[in-house]
Amino acid sequence: MCLASSIYLGHIIDNSNADDADIQRKVSNLFVRTNILMRKFSNCSADVKIVLFKAYCICLYDVALWKHYNFGSLNKLRASYNRCIKMFFGFRRWDSLTNILMTLGLYRVSTLLL
Repeated sequence: MCLASSIYLGHIIDNSNADDADIQRKVSNLFVRTNILMRKFSNCSADVKIVLFKAYCICLYDVALWKHYNFGSLNKLRASYNRCIKMFFGFRRWDSLTNILMTLGLYRVSTLLL
């Protein structure tokens, strides 16, 4: 059985009524945007990077539409958000995420998804 999907107003809609494909698209967009920012603005100050990251990477406008998804898909979004923050701001993999978010003044994914 072939599941047809289409994009309507930036949200992926498929026959199964699941939002996993849209969550995966958000994960891909997050990495693409973070890589663009890293390439073009790696030498900027932390304040400029925070404004850029908030403007270009935290674009979660249609998350209120997510109703049917696997918990693993949401975990991938959370992990990719955390990884992008650490990559863009130059933190190491094992640094405390809570400390990083408090230092930068950014929000957790769970706060953004409310």
